[in-house]
Amino acid sequence: MPGVPSGRGCDACRRQRKKCDLSVNPCARCKRLRIPCINQGQKRFKFVSNNSNEDKSPPWLIGSSAQGTTRSGTSSASRSDSDSAGLRSGRSQGQASQSISPIPTNAYMRLVNVFTDKIKPAAGIRYNISWTFGGYLDYVPAHLGVNEAMDAATDAFMVGMRRFPNPTSVVDLAPVMLEKYTLALAALRRCLDDPAIARAPETLCAVLFLLNCQQFLSHPPGTTASHGEGAAQIIKLRGRPERCDSFEGQMLLALRGVVLLESLFNERIHFTEQEWIDMFASTTAVVTPEGLAVQSFTLLPNIMRRARVALQNVVQYAAELDHLRSKVARLRADLEPFIVDVRQRLDALGETSDPHNSARNIQLNLVHCHYLRTYAFGLALVLMVNEVRIAMSPDPAEVMAESQACAVEILRLAQLADQYRPLGACVLKLCLIAAEIAASDLATKFAAKQMRLEFDTDFKVLQQCDLEEPKLICGRAMSPWLGLTTIPNAQMGSRLQ
Repeated sequence: MPGVPSGRGCDACRRQRKKCDLSVNPCARCKRLRIPCINQGQKRFKFVSNNSNEDKSPPWLIGSSAQGTTRSGTSSASRSDSDSAGLRSGRSQGQASQSISPIPTNAYMRLVNVFTDKIKPAAGIRYNISWTFGGYLDYVPAHLGVNEAMDAATDAFMVGMRRFPNPTSVVDLAPVMLEKYTLALAALRRCLDDPAIARAPETLCAVLFLLNCQQFLSHPPGTTASHGEGAAQIIKLRGRPERCDSFEGQMLLALRGVVLLESLFNERIHFTEQEWIDMFASTTAVVTPEGLAVQSFTLLPNIMRRARVALQNVVQYAAELDHLRSKVARLRADLEPFIVDVRQRLDALGETSDPHNSARNIQLNLVHCHYLRTYAFGLALVLMVNEVRIAMSPDPAEVMAESQACAVEILRLAQLADQYRPLGACVLKLCLIAAEIAASDLATKFAAKQMRLEFDTDFKVLQQCDLEEPKLICGRAMSPWLGLTTIPNAQMGSRLQ
């Protein structure tokens, strides 16, 4: 404690302000002067807090609902009073020690404790948020308490996670979730007002958490604003970082993927081709078939924009359309090695479970879930690329047949992934959206939509707005050579709860 003397020299050395040799007794000075060496090594002062349970939380966490009641049903205030009484009693009996409560005693520690429980391997693949949303979450507890926006967004995200493992038996969390979400938005606005804090990795993490929170909330029909736009602006503001640690590197990898996928549906997210290249050309990222596929996929948003303009006048932009057709065909070819590789890895697993070795089965399930999700994600990328090919092709029958086969395969994978719900299979929602958009027959389209809504019920109560089919910036609906029939939303009304 600053200001509290900690010297343990003898009385004679202390009076003369001399250094006392504590290694021998009497000390060298007292022995030389032949004087008594009294109280050598004695601790004379000790700092004792009047309230050992004082809340050390950051100011923005003090008073949050995370302080609530403990598992034993006693409030933090009553626990603090009883602990203070025990401390006074201990001091009156000459005791300086006090037992430490096993329950976190302030909002900051409780938030860290709750978050840590969600990233432990013991949580299992169905409920482990690190295995689902990205490895950067393993570093989050060490960064809590330093950024208001990140702490508030983490608090809101953890409220959403309270739906699991029993989403149908818990109380309605929507009001609490909405309150926390609103507070997190306000905290993020305050952080973005400071340019230095706006560039901090913790602020980016807050944006990612708010993106994750959106899947727990329903939005009114017609609203298109999302945190993906804000994330894109922050990425542009930050530029390409020269160096970044493991936390920032993995978080940027996750955030860039979210921005890339949302740019296919949101016209307001726009980067030049060079900006996309710089964004994904990270020296910290491991070059894998999946990474190479995503890097190639960065060409698609701008291809979609150019194709959308060219399709408005196919005669005037005939040369441009020919160039875009060859470009998107090369993009589809670049995805093929990744698709083949991950499909072979998934097929190689086969039925390798061992009923007598549960630890091995857990590891196999983790590997199986990883390759299943990756394969489904790769098929979703193929479907989005094929949508542009169909839009620009006068005779798209072959491409449509491939898309139909991929959509059926995604439905099969989603059925296999049902065992990993809710969190382990949540990425399949994006894949089912792609299957719903790209399916050529109404039965497959209807099945993909029905399964997507079923997966959505893991996170929220369905509303009318959830029935709307997402629209790509450029898809087969833009084709001047193709007519479309869509499923009326009324047919899905029975899915509302």
